[in-house]
Amino acid sequence: LTSPSVLDCGVGCGTTARIVKALFPDARITGLEIFMPYIVNEEMRAHIKTEWGLSLDLYESLYVGPIADFRTELPRFDDQSFDFVVFGDSLEHVSVDDARRAVAQAHRIARHATFATIPLTHVENGVRYWVPQGVFLGNPAEAHQHDWTREEMEALGFTFEGRGEMASCFSRRRS
Repeated sequence: LTSPSVLDCGVGCGTTARIVKALFPDARITGLEIFMPYIVNEEMRAHIKTEWGLSLDLYESLYVGPIADFRTELPRFDDQSFDFVVFGDSLEHVSVDDARRAVAQAHRIARHATFATIPLTHVENGVRYWVPQGVFLGNPAEAHQHDWTREEMEALGFTFEGRGEMASCFSRRRS
């Protein structure tokens, strides 16, 4: 695919769009974000661009609403209406039940695959250490609600793809 359609669930500062555009310059990206100031506050957008070099201008369209409620709060996306659905460091910000519902909807919406990255948990001598995150840039939705394990992600139907410096990557491909 040279110009895939991508649904980014949890836009945040726009990191996923930057990565997708680096791989596929002609990608058409739609973003979903729960925190309105990330999208509409010009001062916040300028801060994001200055601090991290990220721009929400990479998105073809942006919607605001809970990532786990595609059917009621967000536009009613049809089955297989996007080539890929991405949860870039967003599943840890919602409850386990909300994440399960969101992943089920994402798999319905994705034509080819659903991808997810989750923060790494530090394990030392068999003990898991997880540093919770609270409010960030005034956004209460940035608080971490769950520390996902590889086994939990696999129970959602994801396949472990690898581990980066900061996150583990998973995919759920359509057969």
